[in-house]
Amino acid sequence: MLEIYSLSIDVADRRIVSTINASLAPGQSMAILGANGAGKSTLLSALSKERMPAKGSIVLKGKNIHGMPLRTLATSRAVMQQQQPLSFDFTVLEYLLLARACHNEPKQQSMLFLSQVVSELHLSDFLECQLSRLSGGERQRIEFAKVWLQVLDENDVNGKLLLLDEPTSALDIRQQRLFFKHLHRFCQRGGMVLTVLHDINQAAQHMDHLLLLLKGNQLACGPVAKVFTSSNIQRCFNVDGQVTWLSGHRFPQFFTHAINQEIA
Repeated sequence: MLEIYSLSIDVADRRIVSTINASLAPGQSMAILGANGAGKSTLLSALSKERMPAKGSIVLKGKNIHGMPLRTLATSRAVMQQQQPLSFDFTVLEYLLLARACHNEPKQQSMLFLSQVVSELHLSDFLECQLSRLSGGERQRIEFAKVWLQVLDENDVNGKLLLLDEPTSALDIRQQRLFFKHLHRFCQRGGMVLTVLHDINQAAQHMDHLLLLLKGNQLACGPVAKVFTSSNIQRCFNVDGQVTWLSGHRFPQFFTHAINQEIA
């Protein structure tokens, strides 16, 4: 279980995120939504222990992450950032194996786990490719495989947490569909996913819960059906529109009003 209590984050003595309260149980997913500059990536950086909070606490599996040994934390949660700088020109295989360093296991065991993830995510054809030669979308697929591989153990991914920052930004529509299919499978096995997304309709379709940020403050948090309302989306993004439940669909979608209506 992931529990966030009254979390506030300062950057250069300026309060960027204020009093966030949220929780995520095994098997659940949550998207962080908000306008540009709302504090989404800043919040994710604190949840990943990259940034110290000014106030509040982050509890994973009953323990404050700032008191957890690094190896325990690394095997319990993995972080997929927007951009991953390349220091060396690894092959995909070499790069993915880095995800197992925190497990202190024989290479043969690492290869077994790697083969499992690569097969599941259909990435076998990329293993001998140089990372530097991949497209942006291909690189994102590899990064997702890497975080999955990092938390995988003999108990699969039960209770493990993925923190993802805009994981679909470079994927085409087919790969986005496959990505969320894999994400659902991760959660079905007891994993937890907390992700920043820019496509609010994509979030409403594929996530269990939403956390809306408005200028660093928590506007709403809860199940999609409760949080994804016209008033919340209009206020969060300062845009006119309407939430609609389309016939034959089990999720809501937000449609903006015509531009000429907004100008008028």
